[in-house]
Amino acid sequence: MERKIYAVHDRDLSQFLTDLRLLDKIAEGQVKCPECECTITLNNIGFITIYKGEAKLCCDNIECFYRLKTRINEGRKNDEVAAKKVTKTMEHATTETDTSTEESDTDEA
Repeated sequence: MERKIYAVHDRDLSQFLTDLRLLDKIAEGQVKCPECECTITLNNIGFITIYKGEAKLCCDNIECFYRLKTRINEGRKNDEVAAKKVTKTMEHATTETDTSTEESDTDEA
């Protein structure tokens, strides 16, 4: 099984966080771990991921990492299920529209 691992070296972390527009927020103590509510600092960032277009960070506590990762994975699965339902609904609606159009064409003839 092939896996891609993305990492940011310590020397590049400040620029990376600047690019994500998070460095100032972290420096001001505005970023909290979503699992334990501790303040995220440059010294305790354990995990950064992008989910639904937004950067998600957690502290370096491994329990927080696993809880956040599990919630994100469940969210992605739910998103996939919802997307499949929407696709099926759209396909069904398209089929009904096509059938109605064919019936209208037959009625007019």
